[in-house]
Amino acid sequence: MKILAADDEILQLNKLERAIAKAVPSAEIVAFSDSTALLEQIKSGNTADTNVAFLDIEMGAVSGIRIAKKLQAVNSKINIVFVTGFLEYAPDAFELRASGYVSKPATEQKIRAEIDNLRYPMPKPQSGKKIQARCFGYFDVTSDGKPLTFKREKTKELFAYLIDRRGAACTPREICSALWEE
Repeated sequence: MKILAADDEILQLNKLERAIAKAVPSAEIVAFSDSTALLEQIKSGNTADTNVAFLDIEMGAVSGIRIAKKLQAVNSKINIVFVTGFLEYAPDAFELRASGYVSKPATEQKIRAEIDNLRYPMPKPQSGKKIQARCFGYFDVTSDGKPLTFKREKTKELFAYLIDRRGAACTPREICSALWEE
C-alpha cells in the first residue's frame, strides 16, 4: 500500500512520516515538503496508485485543499486525511469528503485511528505465503516454492479433485465416486 505525506515544515513532515511508519509498517511512504513538486507528481500520474494522502492544509504556494482536489481528480478512491494545526479549515476538508482530520502534532495513535476508519479501507497486507498447484503432467502443490507432502494419497487426490471443480459445489457422493471408482 502506498501512502503520501505532505507538509512544508520539515520537522512536522518528519514527525508525520515516523508516525505513519509506526502505525502502518508495511506501507510505502512517499513524502513531499514542496507543494509544487507534489503537483508535478500528480500531473505525471505517479500518484494514481496512492491509497491514502496525509496533507497539511497550509503549504505555502499551494494549499492542501487544492492538492486534495487534484488527487481526487486522478484517483476518486483516494483517502484524504488533513493534518493541520488550523481547525478553521475543517468545514472545507469535510466539503471535499475527506476521510479524516488530524490535529498537529501527528502521533502514531492519531494516524492509526484514521487508518482504521478510512472511507475507502486499505487492502490488508498479504501473509507472504504463496501456494501453487501444478496440474499438467503430474499433480504437485508447493508453498513458497517448497513441495507440500500429504500424509495420505487420497488427501492429495481430493485436493486435486477440488481444484479441478474450480469452486463448484460437489456432494460427498460425487467425491466418493471420483476417489474410489470401484
